[in-house]
Amino acid sequence: MIRTEAEYREALPRLEQDRQAAERQRAALIVEALTPEEVARRMEPLLSFHAQLSEEAEWYERSCRGRSPRSTTSNTWVAS
Repeated sequence: MIRTEAEYREALPRLEQDRQAAERQRAALIVEALTPEEVARRMEPLLSFHAQLSEEAEWYERSCRGRSPRSTTSNTWVAS
C-alpha cells in the first residue's frame, strides 16, 4: 500500500518499467509461437502485479485530493 509521497514517487517509474517489461515479455512469448491462451497465462503474474501497483497509485492520488475510499474493492468514494 502506498502511504507516503515518497512511496508514490517511487511507484510511478516502477509502473512504467513494469509496462515496458510486460510488452517485452509478451513479444518474447509470441516469438515462441505460443497460443494466445498460453501467452495470457504466462503474462498473468506480471499483469496482476502491475494492476495492483496501479490501483495503489490511483488510491493514493484520490486520497491526496481529499477523498477517502470506503473500500478497496469498491468504486464508491466519500468526501473526507
